[in-house]
Amino acid sequence: MPRGLRSSIRNVLIIAVVATVFAGLYITNSSPLARLGVSTQHTGLRLRPLEEIEPGAPPCRFLAGAEDVVVVMRTGATEIKDKLPVHFNTTLRCYPDTLIFSDYAEVFQGHQVHDALANVDAHLKETNADFAHYLRLQVLGREGLGKDELHGETWESGPVGKNDNPGWRLDKWKFLPMIQDTLKLRPEKQWYVFVEPDTYVVWSNMVQWLQTLEPTEASYYGSEVLIGNDVFAHGGSAFVLSNPAMRKGAEIYASHPEEWHTRTAQHWAGDCILGTALVSAGVPFTWAWPMFQGGNPVDMDWEDAKEKRRLCTFWT
Repeated sequence: MPRGLRSSIRNVLIIAVVATVFAGLYITNSSPLARLGVSTQHTGLRLRPLEEIEPGAPPCRFLAGAEDVVVVMRTGATEIKDKLPVHFNTTLRCYPDTLIFSDYAEVFQGHQVHDALANVDAHLKETNADFAHYLRLQVLGREGLGKDELHGETWESGPVGKNDNPGWRLDKWKFLPMIQDTLKLRPEKQWYVFVEPDTYVVWSNMVQWLQTLEPTEASYYGSEVLIGNDVFAHGGSAFVLSNPAMRKGAEIYASHPEEWHTRTAQHWAGDCILGTALVSAGVPFTWAWPMFQGGNPVDMDWEDAKEKRRLCTFWT
């Protein structure tokens, strides 16, 4: 056989083999994620149908199951300018539904910010010293605050937080009203993920993990913290509530607001008050280690000493 003919046949065979391989790859990897270049070899990730995906948006925004979740960001006027803008170009691009709560209602860089304290009893606002900053803020606006007031890191944290910081003292009052208002704004969601500006969520992990849980149960997940005899989820590490848990929390607050206002006034940690209210409403706290971590990576507790389990074993 002439050399040129042998070469032509070999090239045709190579092309045929390559075409067959690529056809097989297309068939086995024809999910929307694979077609967008996202590997699904070792994950259970799925995207919503391609026709629902917006051009130019990151794939993380369209993870299947994420439509049942709303992420609730809690912040304050004294820190919003420093801490929130970075999220608009990063984490918030992944969340298909986000609510932002502060102590001052405004449209900030194109995003609606809700006043978490707007529906709190007016008499309480007028008589409790913690609300002096809030009342002043409503008159002056965020831009009317002094430069030394607009940076949350101006005050050092002590054993019971930053009590010298008026914005920090006000923050504890947001938790229970925020549960009520979130439920009014998003009554149909299955899961509610609460975060702060210095919280980082691995969104793909969160969405997959929530799909392993039962949304019809009253559930409360997070990173365990203990104050006295109260066990609750640390707010800065993110915590998750199911829809039934949200309803129970909103109901106990609405039925006994004076009791919970008194408890909040006597405490320094709003996330503890929320946890206490949920437990009182019949929603037990579940320590979701290792999915929730309360510190920096360098300080992570890589082993659960009580159960003698290592973090790495959860992914083997």
